Amino acid sequence: MKELIDKYRRNSLSPEELTTLREYVNSQTDEQLGAVIQDDWLNDEIDTTGVDEDVMMRIRQRIGDLAEEPVYQAKKVSIWHTVYRWMQVAALFILPVLLISLYLVYQDNLKLEAQTIEIATGFGERANITLPDGTKVALNEETVLSYSPKDFNTSQRHIAFEGEGYFQVAKNPESPFSINTESMTVKVLGTEFNLKSRHRSDIDELYLEEGSVQFISKISAKEMILSPHQQLIHQKGNGSLTVRTFKDVTEATGWLRHELIFRNVPLNSVFKQLEDTYLVTIHFDNQKVLNDRFTGIMTSRDLGECLRILEETYHFKTMVKGNNIYIR
Repeated sequence: MKELIDKYRRNSLSPEELTTLREYVNSQTDEQLGAVIQDDWLNDEIDTTGVDEDVMMRIRQRIGDLAEEPVYQAKKVSIWHTVYRWMQVAALFILPVLLISLYLVYQDNLKLEAQTIEIATGFGERANITLPDGTKVALNEETVLSYSPKDFNTSQRHIAFEGEGYFQVAKNPESPFSINTESMTVKVLGTEFNLKSRHRSDIDELYLEEGSVQFISKISAKEMILSPHQQLIHQKGNGSLTVRTFKDVTEATGWLRHELIFRNVPLNSVFKQLEDTYLVTIHFDNQKVLNDRFTGIMTSRDLGECLRILEETYHFKTMVKGNNIYIR
């Protein structure tokens, strides 16, 4: 903790370290904090550049007065009395600095509560995070999760979301957890599910593995409560909700294992998934083949390998030009 205090003085704390320091201060008793402050007084050098010059002049004058006071029977004065005198001087010198430091900590806490914390992944990036309440979230690529500390507290837990993520929400019946996107709201108490809500997609998808969630459409105001092993599809165009049952969530969470899983889906859906995954545009002339069904597992790490699987399965040729793929 001493290292965090030193870094705070140098104004080099990261947001995470500032949060840790604040939690430490809040967890200590008055006696414990007093011991820390006393140790700071006796052992550390203090930067006084932030102290008002008039205050410093009065401190110097008082120290000078103490130093000029006569010392009688010096031989009989114990070392502990000398230490005590110097502690008095040190306390007089440091008190203004301490008050200023406490004020700055208070101001930093206000700023931290007012700011929005954002975690974002780019193309080809994934991240695993733990929120302040213990909720664990695996973020797929090109996903943004954000929250404000003042809206994520003991009575409520609100986050904003865009992209795809697998949530393991910490259970707390007294503090509802809600996820907000531009098109819908998901409310939960403690559960596991996969949520996909991207700006470029016409639908939102939620696969529920454990627990219970309430899905609310911001477009149609329709609501639906899901049970385990259910998938909900939300049409952004009209706000309609469709629910189906599935045996396991592996199809929806294939991205966690770098897999694209297709089970008896139209070839057109395969192309759409490849476009979303690799940010490409697929041009296909033979419209009749688009309704053919496809079942298989592809890697989400290698577009070339995915195209080779389709070429061998459907006996067509592919040509890549930049972000465009031509299939003949």
